[in-house]
Amino acid sequence: MMVNYLALEDGMLVLDEAFSKTRMIMEGHSDVKFTPEEYQRFYECVYILCVQRTSSENSKILYDRYIFGLQESITSLVLPALENKDDALLLTALVAHWNNYNLMARWLSRFFSYLDRFFIPRVGGSGLLEQAVECFHNLINQDRSGETSNRNLLQNVMEYFVQIRGSEGKRCYEEFQEALLSNAAAYYSHIASNGLQYDSCADYMYKAQWCLNQEEERANHILDPSSKEKLLQMAKLYLVDQALAKLADKKQAENCGSSTDYQDLLSKCAGLNIGDRSRDPNWRIA
Repeated sequence: MMVNYLALEDGMLVLDEAFSKTRMIMEGHSDVKFTPEEYQRFYECVYILCVQRTSSENSKILYDRYIFGLQESITSLVLPALENKDDALLLTALVAHWNNYNLMARWLSRFFSYLDRFFIPRVGGSGLLEQAVECFHNLINQDRSGETSNRNLLQNVMEYFVQIRGSEGKRCYEEFQEALLSNAAAYYSHIASNGLQYDSCADYMYKAQWCLNQEEERANHILDPSSKEKLLQMAKLYLVDQALAKLADKKQAENCGSSTDYQDLLSKCAGLNIGDRSRDPNWRIA
């Protein structure tokens, strides 16, 4: 019989059991199964914590706990297992862990499915299964922000996507590329918005040039030529092309209302070329 109230602390202890058992799947125990009683227990736990009126924050806490469970499984199990592997060994390990990861994520998404139906549509967050793809893109964004990441590992994973092209493999790669471009668009839209708001015109153009240089260097390591070109054009679109009008306004304001030579600004922006190494290569986004 379903209870009417469950303390958050007690509910999280119950869900810890679900995460512990699904972690066994990631560890290679593909025969792990959940009984109907376990499924009902975990689902009802999430449901009760979400619908009871004692706290409006429970749904967000549960959503964050779900994401943390995905990220923790990748950082503690998947990435270490892929280190120091290449060629056939890397692909074999990647496929095995990806299959286990999908199985784990599907079980967890069933337990947390109430969030998918009611909480996520209301707040506009990513669906539960979509978080699996986002975890890889987060590694790329860490590299963009100057944080430590393993570019060799990213390159090896990308080579896997390239090598599985053909029939279903081609569709898989195209979907991955689309997600990669969408992620880059969101990232550089955010960088451009902040830069236009807080940086001087000169500093913004300096930052835009640095971002283009870094993106090209990163793309040279992990992307094929076709994907690299699309990604660099996406970065330039948000950092330069769509920022021209606001840059002109900013330059005019910095000149204390004097008329802005728009053609001069346009020429300078057009001169922001991918591969320009004239700036300090050690500069980092603040």
